[in-house]
Amino acid sequence: MTSHDTIDRTCLVKRIVDAVGCLLKQGASENLMIAGPWGSGKTTILRSVMRTLSSKEGGKTTPAILTFSPWEQFHDGDARLEFLRQLAYEAKRLGELGTSRPALAERHSLFGTLARVGIAILEGTRLSVTVPGVANVDVAFDKAAEAIRLSFGMESNSDKDGCPDATLPQPMVLRATFRRLLHTIASAHYLLNLPASGDQKNDAVQHRPIVLMIDDMDRARPEQAIDLMDMLYHFLLSRTDLLHEEEDGKLPVISLWAINVPVLTDLLYERYRNLPSFDPYAYIERMFGQRFHVAPLTRFSPNIGDISPMGAVLKDIIVLKGRSEPFESAVMDRLCKPDLLKAIEAAFDYEVLGNLRLFKLVALDCISYWHAITLLSSGSPKYKKNDKDYIDILCYTARLVALVRAFPGFRERVVYSEAMFRVFAQAATECWYNWPRTPIVSPNLRYADNSSLLTLLDDLRVLKFSGGAVGNGGRGAYVVNEANRQVLACELLGMNLKGY
Repeated sequence: MTSHDTIDRTCLVKRIVDAVGCLLKQGASENLMIAGPWGSGKTTILRSVMRTLSSKEGGKTTPAILTFSPWEQFHDGDARLEFLRQLAYEAKRLGELGTSRPALAERHSLFGTLARVGIAILEGTRLSVTVPGVANVDVAFDKAAEAIRLSFGMESNSDKDGCPDATLPQPMVLRATFRRLLHTIASAHYLLNLPASGDQKNDAVQHRPIVLMIDDMDRARPEQAIDLMDMLYHFLLSRTDLLHEEEDGKLPVISLWAINVPVLTDLLYERYRNLPSFDPYAYIERMFGQRFHVAPLTRFSPNIGDISPMGAVLKDIIVLKGRSEPFESAVMDRLCKPDLLKAIEAAFDYEVLGNLRLFKLVALDCISYWHAITLLSSGSPKYKKNDKDYIDILCYTARLVALVRAFPGFRERVVYSEAMFRVFAQAATECWYNWPRTPIVSPNLRYADNSSLLTLLDDLRVLKFSGGAVGNGGRGAYVVNEANRQVLACELLGMNLKGY
């Protein structure tokens, strides 16, 4: 990992690189998944894997690395169409680059092939791609979707009379065509990156292995994410459900996906919920051969006594922020004391802050706010307090910042209003006793079932779950401490007036 990566994920990156390297040596295809929630660092890990693979010495197993993110498409078009459009544009670009180098173009005929790849948008769901020597393919996604529906045993939209549609494309023809196109692009990438004095032969570059990295699937629109995944799986990627060995088995494609699994399973379930026996987890397990889990940010460390991942990030942010402010050296030393760091970690011990990206934002805001209220000035009366009182102030203000940052809108919509806070407490009680339930849609009550927020409010002593009372049918309920709520509202208003 780079020096800017606070959490050492070297072992995880090495495991992924070793798995890809083993597949490259075997000439095998497989789909790999990096699984983790939003903000856990999946994209950073992908970049580290890409840098490591790109830095390896050249050879027959040196892969061409291609990337795609459906979230980066800034239009309302079909993500599947955009993926293939990018392939075609890349093919034409490489063809033009290759033919502009006469010696290279003369030695390798594939640049002429790439230069002649055609692309034409015929209509909204149709793309025409020509690969000389392979096939002229008119990719109609409305027809391809029918083939995919039939493969899942679903009723065909175009087969209302029980007669198969003769115009359905042959999936294996499409698959062979696009895998050939992908490998032609990979070979061209390899050739263009060779030293000018290189004297590699044609047969050494015709079948470059490919590592296709796909990110942000869980940020794309739901219908686009599933459509793209189905298209890639059926037409390009490694499949374990084929009854026969593919003719293009010597053209390996290794795909590496960064995915938020719970979000993806929700999308799959929504798409195929009309199939009673459909299991989104089984679907994912069948598609991906290996899975690598990204650990959330926690207060624990593998070895007792070591600094925790959360503590390491917090210390790093304090040091970086201290250089930019700058802080007095005595203040920096005091903030970085192990006992004080552990106490501040405890103030952040909420599930929602296991998100690395959000935790960094909260920690940065904390340090900035501490600076604004003179907690980081050695001449301040607040700073001169003994360690216990000083830690209490730091932890309390840290929880205030976490409340504002992690739960946007809650301060303005709920905390400032006595009546609204009581309604929120009633909603939290109903959620406690009526689970599972229909999701809350009111913006004022959207966090009523959030365990992190409810625990945070308990720690701030403004909301507490009280045991069953006789007058309440034996049920417990969330009870508001109005005096503490008013204090909290004043503290948060003070933050608000300072721009926090």
